[in-house]
Amino acid sequence: MFFLKQYHRNKKKVKKGKGKINRNILKIKLKLQDLIQIGGFNAYFKSNIQEYGIRINYKPLTFNQIDDELKGLNLQFKMSNSNNILSAFIAKIIEYGTYKILDQHIYFNEIINKCHQLSESNNWNFTEINVINNSTRNIDGVYAIMEHLDGGDLYSRIEDMIEYKLKFKLSDIFYILKQLLIIIDEMEKMNYFHLDIKPENILFIYKNKYDLKLIDFSFSKKFEKNQNWASSPINQRTIYTPPEFLSKKLYHKNSDIWCIGIIISVMIYLNKLPDELFKFNVNGYGYHIDGAKLNDFLHEIILTNDKCYDLLDKKYLLKLNQNILKNMLKDVTFQKNARWDATSCLNNLIKVEKMYLKETKI
Repeated sequence: MFFLKQYHRNKKKVKKGKGKINRNILKIKLKLQDLIQIGGFNAYFKSNIQEYGIRINYKPLTFNQIDDELKGLNLQFKMSNSNNILSAFIAKIIEYGTYKILDQHIYFNEIINKCHQLSESNNWNFTEINVINNSTRNIDGVYAIMEHLDGGDLYSRIEDMIEYKLKFKLSDIFYILKQLLIIIDEMEKMNYFHLDIKPENILFIYKNKYDLKLIDFSFSKKFEKNQNWASSPINQRTIYTPPEFLSKKLYHKNSDIWCIGIIISVMIYLNKLPDELFKFNVNGYGYHIDGAKLNDFLHEIILTNDKCYDLLDKKYLLKLNQNILKNMLKDVTFQKNARWDATSCLNNLIKVEKMYLKETKI
């Protein structure tokens, strides 16, 4: 499976397309059906039109949060409908805007057109919205009609692996990592950075497959040429939060690489990371993972866990950890160039994967 060849084939195909978007999709009568997942501020539903899903925020948002959401949806719309390779890895948005529920009717305010009502003849089922919000009061929020993705998110798959005591195949880890690095590499070429990469924002197109799409660009930033640092409105602290944010309240141009490195580490370990891997930040903003300690910890786990991987897989997990993850988890707080960028990570991953595929065929 030489993914890079497929990547270039897709790139050529995408360039030939005209990228026409059906901006009249909201004229079709849609109905909320099965709730697929809830995460963060958003809920994702199936619609009665098979190829489309509907993503709405269901928690009250401030004006600034709504503004960030709309900016993120606008960026996702442009990137997912562009003519470059990036469009293959970002969930395609057909339409987006704001909504208000008033007297059990849902009103959508399109970005260009005036507010109009879609709820005639009970075409929308409000039960799900009211149950989620646990209230019948009026709601101002943001919605997006996007391509339907049936595979759930990476967070759910990690949880399933832990619950049923399974593991990710090494080939699947390579595949997920490669797709994420291609996304970040392509975004870097446009000077954009996601800055909120986490398992909940990685959706899969199909069940039981690992073709993925990235979502939620609410906190994305465009960096100027040669710019290394940028502020961000994100104030949450998770295990994916890079150390530079806790140190400087700033994001680095390679902060996305840190987040991906933590995600892959979690996919390998498939358990709660032990407390001794966390380090208290010198500026007192909280704890973050110590990348060097995590790297050493994974090394020992891979060596000593005989139940999970065979000898060949162990060999290449060690290479992945030592050659790539180690450089993805460097702290850039005081050394801005310590962490690899997406291009370096991708090139080295391709080398390791080629060696692995060659040995599996012997």
